[in-house]
Amino acid sequence: MARCLRELGWPVEIVTACENRESAREYDGLVHYVPAMDKPLIFRISTMLATLRHVRERSSDGDIIIINEDSLWLMPFFRLLGRRHVHLDIRTFPVTLQSLKQRLNRLLFWTLPVQLLGRKANTYSFITRRLREAFVEEFGNGWKPDCIWESGVNLAMFRDSTMRQPENDRFTVFYHGSLYLSRGIPELIEAMAQFRGDTNIRLVVVGDGPEMAQLHAQIAQLNVADLVEFRGFVPYEQVVAEIGAADVCICPLPDRPEWNMSSPLKVLEYMACAKPMILTPIPAHRDIAGDSPFVVWSEGSSPQELARAIRSAHANITALRDAASQAPDVVAGRYEWRSHTQVLAQTLAAGAGAD
Repeated sequence: MARCLRELGWPVEIVTACENRESAREYDGLVHYVPAMDKPLIFRISTMLATLRHVRERSSDGDIIIINEDSLWLMPFFRLLGRRHVHLDIRTFPVTLQSLKQRLNRLLFWTLPVQLLGRKANTYSFITRRLREAFVEEFGNGWKPDCIWESGVNLAMFRDSTMRQPENDRFTVFYHGSLYLSRGIPELIEAMAQFRGDTNIRLVVVGDGPEMAQLHAQIAQLNVADLVEFRGFVPYEQVVAEIGAADVCICPLPDRPEWNMSSPLKVLEYMACAKPMILTPIPAHRDIAGDSPFVVWSEGSSPQELARAIRSAHANITALRDAASQAPDVVAGRYEWRSHTQVLAQTLAAGAGAD
């Protein structure tokens, strides 16, 4: 989005912090990293303070500041500095509240800042219409001007993968992304256990996460190490090659409120790569893929339902692959980054005109 805004003539700088500055990338000068203390909670607060210092020293009155709900606490200071246009962008909805820490985070970095300071922003954006509806239900109407800014893909980056064929004799099911237990990964691993003894099918997983130890323990317990391959973190630019080497890609998200309101980026990336997909029938998947002929819809997210969907994809892969050749056209019409950029730019310009 930042690159596309630059192409439209908007000077853009992304201000953030990271835990490992040595491995951080500046992405052609788009990203500026501020110092922060790598401690729980303190990291977030020190990042906001460093960001405020950066805004004071490096921005001017006419600049537009785009923040999420965490940074709403900085709103009074932005106003004191004379920054007239602040845009609030809502990408996630905190609905998982099992621990005291999660409840505290929701109160301090969602409920209170939105209620106290959210309406002081000039413009707004939301990742999906479903999330905007949930946001309005909790906080009421009046978030205008606004727009929907969903996940998107760079079609040029993924185009090369459409010319590749799977490189392994085994039927390869592929998943990539942050690995959390809540994303259906344990159920997917258990589904693969139903293929023990079948040397023609395997699952390849690219990504990393804080719950990897539990996933590896599950693989050992189910004795599916020969069926499930974890490749760890892969740089984003290399994910295209991993997708291109797969037969079918899967997104096993369960039916949970946070996923129902999401805009699953990996589904769009699979479509951009012209890959058949196995999807769970949650609203977020239905909103993107609808009745697309290159999708095998599981009945749900249980291991048995995922295994049946994998068998169906295996049996019908030729027809699915042919149908998936049209998937990039669907992405180009709605989900390419440039189309999102146009919508966001119009909203920002509308807010600037109202100042």
